[in-house]
Amino acid sequence: MPWKVSTPVDERLYFVQVLLHAPDRSLSSVCREFDISRTTGYKWILRYQEGGLTALYDQDHTPHSQPSRTPDQIEAQICRLRRENPTWGARKIRHRLLLDDPAVNWPTWRTIHRILLRHGLVDRPTQAEAPTPRRFERAAPNELWQMDVKGWFNIARQGRCYPITLLDDHSRFCLGISAAPRETKGAVWQLLEQAFRHYGLPQAPNG
Repeated sequence: MPWKVSTPVDERLYFVQVLLHAPDRSLSSVCREFDISRTTGYKWILRYQEGGLTALYDQDHTPHSQPSRTPDQIEAQICRLRRENPTWGARKIRHRLLLDDPAVNWPTWRTIHRILLRHGLVDRPTQAEAPTPRRFERAAPNELWQMDVKGWFNIARQGRCYPITLLDDHSRFCLGISAAPRETKGAVWQLLEQAFRHYGLPQAPNG
């Protein structure tokens, strides 16, 4: 049956008491009754035998020490050097520390930089703004036309289609577009001639 008591500690204590006061009951049967695994049952029995009621409380798994943390006195030296020399970066500070006392196992420059960040002695990097894209376009319409074949695709029961486009470089106006069955010089000239009749000649075509 599932546990019906109010707190996890009460549930664990009740489980232990059932086993202790019913020696004819097997661990497996009691675990099934409380809907827990045999591994969990063993764990609570051992904890109770070793530490009593207090051992049935959830244990804090947070480490009580941080062995990899830089000692406070070393952090203080790093911060002092930075305050005395505001233009020094992490690499320069580490180099100076090594010169002053090479026997000390000084942190890496990356760790020194993190220490300076944590103490507010360096600015956090900001994401650089993306540069504004530059368009190298002509200054006025009809100075340059651009022609491009966009690649082919299949049309059902008609075969390949090659789209050909013609754009004005300054205005990006579409001067013409055609769907050619083949990528040939004749298809290109046909589109150009139509554009010449409508818009005149450009100063510089660009194919």
